[in-house]
Amino acid sequence: MVYRIGPAWAISLEQLEASLQAMRFVECGLTQEKSVGWVEPRGEANGPLVESIGGQWLLKLMLESKAVPGSVITRKTKERAAQIEAATGRKPGKKKSKSSRKRPNWNCCRWPLPSRARCRCG
Repeated sequence: MVYRIGPAWAISLEQLEASLQAMRFVECGLTQEKSVGWVEPRGEANGPLVESIGGQWLLKLMLESKAVPGSVITRKTKERAAQIEAATGRKPGKKKSKSSRKRPNWNCCRWPLPSRARCRCG
């Protein structure tokens, strides 16, 4: 992605670097579903979070989210429906099944699979 900064921009490179340090990327924790933050544009450890090359400022935003595989969600949804049927004597409706399928459930999988995306700005 490329963004153009307007002429009224009054922040220096050093001020932006200091601001981005507070929003540095940290990997998802065990119970955290999503993590967003800034990383080094060139991928160098402990490098600057914003670089100026030929008058252009380069930044990189990192997104990480944990996803439970679809097959696990389907299996757990069917198990939950069977439990509801055994407890109440009737099958859960489509609305109930759909809502339990959409709801993130970290109990479905011991270790949800993290996926990362990077967005280069500059």
